[in-house]
Amino acid sequence: MNNVLQVEYTPDKLATRISDMWVMWDSARNTWKSDKQELRNYLFATSTRSTSNAQLPWKNSSVTPKLTQIRDNLHANYMAALFPNENWFYWESTDKNQQVYKKRSAIINYMKQKLKASNFQLLISRLVYDYIDFGNVFVTHDYMRDVVGTTVRYVGPKAYRLDPHDVVMNPVADEFNNAPVVRRMLKSVGDFLHDIETKPALGYDKSVVNKVMEFRRELRDDAEMRKSTNLSIDGFGSIDEYLNSDMVELLEFWGNIYDPDTQKLYKNQIITVVDRMYVIRMKENENWIGGKPMYHCGWRLRPENLWAQGPLDQLVGLQYRIDHLENLKADVFDLIAYPVIKVKGNTVEEFEYSPGEMVFCGDEGDIEFLRPDATALQADIQINELMNRMEELAGAPKQAMGIRTPGEKTKYEVQTLENAAGRIFQHKVAWFERNIIEPIINS
Repeated sequence: MNNVLQVEYTPDKLATRISDMWVMWDSARNTWKSDKQELRNYLFATSTRSTSNAQLPWKNSSVTPKLTQIRDNLHANYMAALFPNENWFYWESTDKNQQVYKKRSAIINYMKQKLKASNFQLLISRLVYDYIDFGNVFVTHDYMRDVVGTTVRYVGPKAYRLDPHDVVMNPVADEFNNAPVVRRMLKSVGDFLHDIETKPALGYDKSVVNKVMEFRRELRDDAEMRKSTNLSIDGFGSIDEYLNSDMVELLEFWGNIYDPDTQKLYKNQIITVVDRMYVIRMKENENWIGGKPMYHCGWRLRPENLWAQGPLDQLVGLQYRIDHLENLKADVFDLIAYPVIKVKGNTVEEFEYSPGEMVFCGDEGDIEFLRPDATALQADIQINELMNRMEELAGAPKQAMGIRTPGEKTKYEVQTLENAAGRIFQHKVAWFERNIIEPIINS
């Protein structure tokens, strides 16, 4: 399953290989990134001029934000299902003796306080948006000590969202837990040095840090050296732009490494590369529960591919059609209200097109209004049908929108229909809870 990185276990070789892995796996998902950008354009568009509908020749450019409404609807209902009340968190034990019961109470009370103090629900809200927008959620955690002077604002475990654009993995691995992962981080030089000073647990090599800072000073002072340096960082057009931005790129590898020279397998390694040249950390993952301290959940799983599909991905084409029909109808209405005028002959006096205007035509002259077929004004029927179809395909039950299905029903029929209509929604909520909330809290 290609779950082991094969490379000589030396800093120079590792830095090059991990940088190449980032470029290779990030380039392999270019189509995915392009599709997500198109979806984002539709979600936040105020005019079709910023979407793929811009290629159509319509004069009107209104956007019907159906995708945006579905996104907000799914987010509101997912959050309501995940956090139905203040006492949403609990821990169960199979052992019922008194000692374990006391531990259970202590764990619940401690975690409730930490989850509330660290704004855990706000984090989950952002992760749910990733679940809807990207179809892929990544989360990790760290121990945080937020102290200002003598004021302790927060000390304890804290979960963090990982932007799906900043994580690459072997897409054909059997599961995320076994897949090698490279995480990209962009930090300012100040934040980078602050982390080294305040987070000794990171284990960054300070001699390499000095080398990184010296490399920057040399490149800033030597123009010829900048030209000869073969360094390409995502998001920066040149080495000059990268250095002048005062940013530092970190590539963090998590996984197993096999050294063919020594024939040794290094399990559960953490390798951090700076500027795609220097290895600032090489160590074994010390997480006591084993595995990577990061978790992934996909909305619609693909066969033989860890990059999942989101609920809105297949609805972009329907959104395109809705905007197409809406603006086509508006243009047809404009042509009916303000039709094109056909002037025949050369004996028609000049006139101003306005209500009540009198036009004098000679014997060989004539004026005719060219009005389009009004059938296009019935596009509302198709538009409503497309909107209802999109709602169902996204897995959002109609009852969640307050829409009552027609016909008289008994109490039992209502309950049966509600359960059946929300089955996809309930499954996706349970899937998110099982793959994100439960493991990150346990971890």
